[in-house]
Amino acid sequence: MTTLTTTLTSDTGSATERAVTGRGMTDGSVRTWLRLEGLAGLAAGLALYGWAGGSWLLLIPLLLVPDVSVIGYLAGNRVGAFAYNLVHTWAPGSFQDTHLGRMGRSRA
Repeated sequence: MTTLTTTLTSDTGSATERAVTGRGMTDGSVRTWLRLEGLAGLAAGLALYGWAGGSWLLLIPLLLVPDVSVIGYLAGNRVGAFAYNLVHTWAPGSFQDTHLGRMGRSRA
């Protein structure tokens, strides 16, 4: 659990400290299952990489390759979001399809 501290200023100029606890979009067992799913995917990927005879020194840079997709933001938010989501998904679908269900205007 992370704690975010913000400073609020009133009209008179006095400052008040307030602690806000942030947990993200998921909590409890859903969060645990998502983390276990990610860990299982990583373990399976490492096992396949080792079985295929991949170089373990090359593994670390290869794990960072998907993060290069943020370069797409240089072409604008729309292109950047598309590029980032394309390489950070288990199976390409729609941006509105999340682990919480379908989001946005076209919730059907």
